[in-house]
Amino acid sequence: MAVKQSVVEYLYNQAFDVDEDIKRYLDKIESIDRSTYKPFNHKIPHFSNRSEQLKWEMEEIRRTRHGHNDISGMMYLYTYYWKMKSKNGGIISPEFRRCHSEFFNLIESCLYGEHPEGLYPDNRGKGVILVGRRRWGKSYSLANAMYATAMHNRYTDIGFTSKTEKDMQEFFSKVFKTGYDNLPDFLRASTVSNTQDRMEFAKRIKQKDGSYRKAGLNSTIFGRSPEPTSFEGKGLRMVVYEEPGKWDAGQLQQNWSYMLPALAADDGITQQGVPILAGTAGDI
Repeated sequence: MAVKQSVVEYLYNQAFDVDEDIKRYLDKIESIDRSTYKPFNHKIPHFSNRSEQLKWEMEEIRRTRHGHNDISGMMYLYTYYWKMKSKNGGIISPEFRRCHSEFFNLIESCLYGEHPEGLYPDNRGKGVILVGRRRWGKSYSLANAMYATAMHNRYTDIGFTSKTEKDMQEFFSKVFKTGYDNLPDFLRASTVSNTQDRMEFAKRIKQKDGSYRKAGLNSTIFGRSPEPTSFEGKGLRMVVYEEPGKWDAGQLQQNWSYMLPALAADDGITQQGVPILAGTAGDI
């Protein structure tokens, strides 16, 4: 497999701290069995009372975090609730693909550690490199992962950048907000800020003295231009670099060196945030 071999060679030639885990994960690419999961016809039912509706909605929210029937929470959200624009016009649901499921498994394993039912191992302290072909839903899957992380981790900041500021803003307006705007009410978090490059998920609660305070998730997803200091001084639970293979020579390395401290835990040393590099085969 030519693509796999080029990735292996790149990692072994460029990385400073390569261990057997890299080869093990890359070798898995050709050994993954065909998925036996069959998506079901998922519809929001009619409810006889509010209590019944809340019970059903809370179970759906739980599934978007902990998963259901051998797929992860992110994959559940992506399969049954996330939407994308069709090339022929209109809004469609993503196709169920094993590559998406494996991608979301990797992200969750880096965020949360080992899945309680053994769906994925503990990969905390690591990140994800995604290499895919064109038009397989890469950008929409990234948007889904970002929202799922913000939705289930209060007081979380998630950063995103692309090869230009214009590309970053188009991702927000044409990709992320398509998925977010078409979520059902019980999954669409309230926002106090919704601009072309920033969404802050919270509610404004009026106090007795007339002032307001923020309540709710208090999580933020924001975009930055690909400048070296874009994420300097931040505290990030996740950072996404889209199409870094198309950046200028040396740009990613410089940006990366400034960004790494933003992924540190409160001790300033342990990596808690998850970096994701996502690009097209042949570019990255």
